[in-house]
Amino acid sequence: MVSNITIETINYAKDIDMDYNAKMFVLCLGFIYVCFCLWYSFRMDDEKYWQKIFKYAILRLPSLVFFFFYPLFGLFIMRGVEFMFVWKTLLTIYIVLVTFIGFAWIIWHGEFIAALTGLTYKKGRGLRKKRRDD
Repeated sequence: MVSNITIETINYAKDIDMDYNAKMFVLCLGFIYVCFCLWYSFRMDDEKYWQKIFKYAILRLPSLVFFFFYPLFGLFIMRGVEFMFVWKTLLTIYIVLVTFIGFAWIIWHGEFIAALTGLTYKKGRGLRKKRRDD
C-alpha cells in the first residue's frame, strides 16, 4: 500500500521535471531565435536610419548579450530558478524590443514623409532637397 506522502513526493518530483523541461525548451528556442537574428542581421542592407535601428537594436545587440550570458542561463536552470523569473525576463526583453520597433517605425515614417516632400537622405550630407541631376 502506498502512503499519501509517497504519492505527494512522486507528484512533486514530476512537477519539477516538467518545469525543468519547460525551461530547457525556452532556452533552446531562444538559442535558435538568436542564431537566426544574428544571421539575418549580417545579411541585411542598412541604407536608412530605421533599418540601422532595427538591425542593431533589435537583431544584433540583444543577440550578442544573450550569447554572452548563455552559459549563465544554463546554470540558472540547473539551480532551480522559478519559471516566473524566466517569464518576467522574457517579458522584459520583449517590452524593450517592442519599444525599439516603435522608435524605428516612427523614424521610418519620418523618412517616408520626407521622401514624399522631396527631401532625401544622403550618407554624410543629411537631409537635402532633391535635384534634377540626382
